[in-house]
Amino acid sequence: MPSASRDDLAVSERWMSRQKERSREEMKHRSWQFDNLVRLGFDERTAARLVDAHVDWHEAKKLLEQGCSEERAVEILL
Repeated sequence: MPSASRDDLAVSERWMSRQKERSREEMKHRSWQFDNLVRLGFDERTAARLVDAHVDWHEAKKLLEQGCSEERAVEILL
């Protein structure tokens, strides 16, 4: 197997750097969603489930504003 060139290594390092930045941004976004869901009244375990399921917290907010209980909102969202 041929050894990697400097250009290959530079491309690989840039790619890894972008992946790390995406991971940091995704974690910030997930944390923000979690905090918003908890502020809406969901317990931490439920908020984590909703974030893991990629539920839009705006949709959760709409359901609660329309009178859904937290339990019913979770049933609808998941």
